Amino acid sequence: MMRWSWLLLVLLFLGGCGAGGMENLSAEPPPSEYYIDATRGFAIEHPQNWPPPARLDNPTRVVWSVPADNGKEPAILVIVTVLRPEQAVGGYDSLLKSFRREHPNFQITSRDDIDTEAAAAQRLTGHTPGRAYLLMLLTSDRGAFILSFSTSPKNFPDNQGIFEDMVASFRILD
Repeated sequence: MMRWSWLLLVLLFLGGCGAGGMENLSAEPPPSEYYIDATRGFAIEHPQNWPPPARLDNPTRVVWSVPADNGKEPAILVIVTVLRPEQAVGGYDSLLKSFRREHPNFQITSRDDIDTEAAAAQRLTGHTPGRAYLLMLLTSDRGAFILSFSTSPKNFPDNQGIFEDMVASFRILD
């Protein structure tokens, strides 16, 4: 537990170092911040201007819902689902089956095995009738994770870079 305290302290210190009085003069994306969830065993970076994540009533999920200008369906929805290792027997196919239970109309457009800093993973893109998705299915000896990023098909190209950055930042905690 002491190890996490030091990590959190370092991250808070580093996060505060860039917040001083200088203006951001570049056309860089908005600053980001780390979300660290020791209970669920992961950390992920997300845009700082997003609303805080919701944990819902489900202890295995963390959800970022960025509202659309019209206040209807979320413009961007990011869900991190955490599964125990025994829930991921069957590997990526098992994780995809779990995702499809809630999204039965999900159609895959690409599927690739990749290596990430966090773990071996599978990257999928696809869609349902109303949303475009980027999915990351990660398995490790500490658990399995489904990272689901979605938005409208029209907005997907403009937000794909944010999604890719979040994937690159994802870490499984010890």
